[in-house]
Amino acid sequence: DCPELTEIGSKVTQVFATDPDEGSNGQVFYFIKSQSEYFRINATTGEIFNKQILKYQNVTGFSNVNINRHSFIVTSSDRGNPSLISETTVTINVVDSNDNAPQFLKSKYFTPVTKNVKVGTKLIKVIAIDDKDFGLNSEVEYFISNDNHLGKFKLDNDTG
Repeated sequence: DCPELTEIGSKVTQVFATDPDEGSNGQVFYFIKSQSEYFRINATTGEIFNKQILKYQNVTGFSNVNINRHSFIVTSSDRGNPSLISETTVTINVVDSNDNAPQFLKSKYFTPVTKNVKVGTKLIKVIAIDDKDFGLNSEVEYFISNDNHLGKFKLDNDTG
């Protein structure tokens, strides 16, 4: 699995092949067999880098195509004459990164409270949503961030 990558040229993964032959017969280099619009490979090291921004896309519906999965064939070859090759399929699965903060539905919440309100009375509900991330990354948890006014308020972490 590969997290979302917003920087072009980031290392995604690496392939490695060995050749026990000596000299140029043992020198291995790599190339992507069928050109990839998303990835390039360092011919010497086998490091694979992204050529485009990789952003997770939420897939809805019943399609057999997973647009977050990229597969291509990497060929390793020696420099002998004739050259000998080996191939492997590389599959890169882009997964959602938790890269978006939840947003409150209102910028301020206010409710009047009487002096003699009973302990445990529900005063107000705050609501925040994260509709740009998916799965666990879109779930919101609530916390009171300041000193909680000496513990006078309780917040349900799940519901707000």
